[in-house]
Amino acid sequence: MSKILVVFAATGHQGGSVVNSVLEDATLSKEFKIRAVTRNASSDAAKALASKGVEVVETRLDDAGSVAAALEGSHTVFANTVTVFEDYEEETRLGKLIADKAVEAGAAFLVWSSVPSPTKVTHGKVTQVTSFETKVAVEDYIKTLPIKSAFYWPASFMQNFARPFRPQPADDGRFLIRNLFNKDTPLPLVDVDDSGKFVASLIADPDFFAGKHIAGVSGVYTPAQFAEIVGAATGKHVEYEQLADDAFKAPPPFNSVLVTSMMKYFRDYNYYGPAQDEEVQFALNHVRSKPRTLQEYLKANPLAL
Repeated sequence: MSKILVVFAATGHQGGSVVNSVLEDATLSKEFKIRAVTRNASSDAAKALASKGVEVVETRLDDAGSVAAALEGSHTVFANTVTVFEDYEEETRLGKLIADKAVEAGAAFLVWSSVPSPTKVTHGKVTQVTSFETKVAVEDYIKTLPIKSAFYWPASFMQNFARPFRPQPADDGRFLIRNLFNKDTPLPLVDVDDSGKFVASLIADPDFFAGKHIAGVSGVYTPAQFAEIVGAATGKHVEYEQLADDAFKAPPPFNSVLVTSMMKYFRDYNYYGPAQDEEVQFALNHVRSKPRTLQEYLKANPLAL
């Protein structure tokens, strides 16, 4: 009898990628029956999952009974929450609720989508990246619970080239990628739709990964390389321009103080901290199938400038 894999936010990028990766995996697809949790079972994305033979359940994360029902009979759980910029305490509460109900349901393994903690990496010097710390708070809580668990730490998403990292036209025909990074700041990137390839590795070997995390990263690129690769993909002259700390403004609807603190953290301490090289190599050694490079991502998702 197949074990039930419950995937929260299954119609989103991360959850949907987990569903697809398990369905496409010759071993995992036989081992697990997938239950996709979504806020709207009538959406086109939910219907597309159902057409693949996935059980789709509509769940309200603010309703403990609804979450408990979604987890009934579960063996393995993948959960992530959408960042709630207006209410970080609410996001933490929802993550803890999922974890508590997974334990109550008797689930054997819980995978939580998290991130490195800037506060921990910097020994308390950087505390303003609350969108990260919210997810870390849930990770730390899960580690206290009587359930086997592992954690997925995705890098910065390649999809950000559509907004925060998008090249902007200059007056002389060039396009500029402007940020706080040094030209040689090493920034790990991943296509968010490759998330399932890394999470599948955790699901396939829970004993090995218990208590561990895996970075979600396809490669590490400097801003100078961003510009070169985006220029080659678009046929435009693209350059990187470093901004002064007080000149950087995050585009709406992002919290500018938070995003500025985040970019300075990436620049001064590395996304994954001092062990970034080891984190990246471990991930690439253990990912279930090869993730897209930035060049491959831009070929599949052309950036019109």
